[in-house]
Amino acid sequence: MSIQRKKLDAITEKLVGLIFQRFLLTEKMGRIKKKLRIPIDDKYRENEIYKNVETLVDRRNRKIGRNIVKKSSVKKIMKILIEDAKKLMKSRYV
Repeated sequence: MSIQRKKLDAITEKLVGLIFQRFLLTEKMGRIKKKLRIPIDDKYRENEIYKNVETLVDRRNRKIGRNIVKKSSVKKIMKILIEDAKKLMKSRYV
């Protein structure tokens, strides 16, 4: 069991690293949007992300032959990340 826990810890570390990368890009996007006077909120883009997430989850579930991950769960995670990213951009660039 300790081997599996170490693997889970390594995956968690990668996830946290990816979240940081996403927020660093969010900062850049905020600067670009401010410079170009583009609104922070972009519902069209958000919907694209959610659709993409659904497609990715479906594809992964099919690949392993069972529905191990719910689309709704991943969408909830993405919603939190998107909302926090918008708050970050608004607090710094609006």
